[in-house]
Amino acid sequence: MNWADGYEAYRVWRCAWQGVALKPNLVIEAYSDKLTLIFNRFGDKNVAYYRIYGGTTSQPTNVLATTPLTMANLRDLQNQTNYYFRVTAVAHDETESAYSDEQSVFVNIIRPGQNMVVNGDFSLGTNSWTWTNSGTASATWSIVSGAAYIHPIPPGTALSDIQLRQAGLKVVQSNQYVLEFDGWASARRAMEVRVGQNQSPWTTYKVAAPTLITSKQHFSYPFVMVNTTDLNARLMFNLGAALGDVYLDNVSLWMVAPADFNRDRYVGFSDLSVFTGQWLRQGSGLTPDLNGDGSVDFNDFKMLGDNWSGGMH
Repeated sequence: MNWADGYEAYRVWRCAWQGVALKPNLVIEAYSDKLTLIFNRFGDKNVAYYRIYGGTTSQPTNVLATTPLTMANLRDLQNQTNYYFRVTAVAHDETESAYSDEQSVFVNIIRPGQNMVVNGDFSLGTNSWTWTNSGTASATWSIVSGAAYIHPIPPGTALSDIQLRQAGLKVVQSNQYVLEFDGWASARRAMEVRVGQNQSPWTTYKVAAPTLITSKQHFSYPFVMVNTTDLNARLMFNLGAALGDVYLDNVSLWMVAPADFNRDRYVGFSDLSVFTGQWLRQGSGLTPDLNGDGSVDFNDFKMLGDNWSGGMH
């Protein structure tokens, strides 16, 4: 251990601390479906509960929640909005501590059915997308008639030699997702699309290898995220190793809500019909068995209700 004046200590002791913190400590973790607030007034054994203050302006005085625990999950917040939070500890006699240091966070909660891909229809040009050539590839890309247009001359030798990608996607373990896009080409050719890690070891969560033809096709690939939650996953279109201009449009990656059995981004009457068709059945492989306990009952019905969109979908 080095001291400020250049002195050195060869042994260090950790002394037990008997004091009480003047105010709680606050840490915020942002996830795809919630904000997790972690707080504690260290050393204070007389805390009855904590008050969580929050709002869209600094130094909030609005109480969002109270809890006897040292952690809280917040979901019912205005999305795409910057929030400010601070916490106090309340003693058994209702004496309130000083506020914690204020923390701010941008709320970007991904709702079921919401497209996580930014500028997936390329209406903002090339914004939010990253384009790379590697190896011997020297392709160009631009926006033509509202679609991404890739001209692979020369195309390189590997599919990944020409890549269009976007990072910052949030995929949560055990949730179901759907990757969709429109694609066509000037001649029949291969391509590859992946969802995976944005850093080493580059684990792939979903890969597909559609064949493009000269007419527009819609591709849809559902998958379950079996890996650990990744809050910075990336989507990659690998377009090298083949001649033929490529067109891409309407790219989306979205989370399927529990009970959205037909994957139309809504939980409505058509899904309810599937549910009632297997009501009170028991066994394995039942579609409406949302909690996986081997029976379709009121526990599953509550999950359907919690995700209800309404309408004739």
